[in-house]
Amino acid sequence: DSLLTTVGPNSYDRAVLSRIKVSYLFRETDPNARFEAIELLQTALNLSDTYHFFEAKDAQQLRFYIANLCFERGGSSKNPAAQRADYDTARAVIERWIEIAKTDPAALPPPSPAADSLENAEMFYAQLLYTMAESDPKHVDLELVKLALAETEKGLRSAPSPNENLYVLK
Repeated sequence: DSLLTTVGPNSYDRAVLSRIKVSYLFRETDPNARFEAIELLQTALNLSDTYHFFEAKDAQQLRFYIANLCFERGGSSKNPAAQRADYDTARAVIERWIEIAKTDPAALPPPSPAADSLENAEMFYAQLLYTMAESDPKHVDLELVKLALAETEKGLRSAPSPNENLYVLK
């Protein structure tokens, strides 16, 4: 924390120190500590995207963490506006993750069972879309349900032995 106050806002040091602080926050058992990591992850990712500080795989890992943490925080939020904002952030970030993974071989993580594999990212995306679609049970978003189903179908067809969660989601 004390080092973060001494480095420039656009420096490589800020990006690295932000990632280091995140690793400490991830060790906490309190979910709120992990949620504090979102802003630090976004800082590191934005600096990396702007100045190319990290390798493509490292930036992808940051995206994956941000998407998952925003999804988790959104699921635990009682405030509909905050929940929607978190889900929207998770969606934008995971869509970017998938786009990069499909176009940049250097950014592609190892295949499953790696948590941030393309297979798991696509399953996460389908689940996120479905969760967003029914976040307001009185006003289910049928377009998002259709999109979630299409993404689920893609996942089911993409592997000889797809993840069982895809069947549950379908």
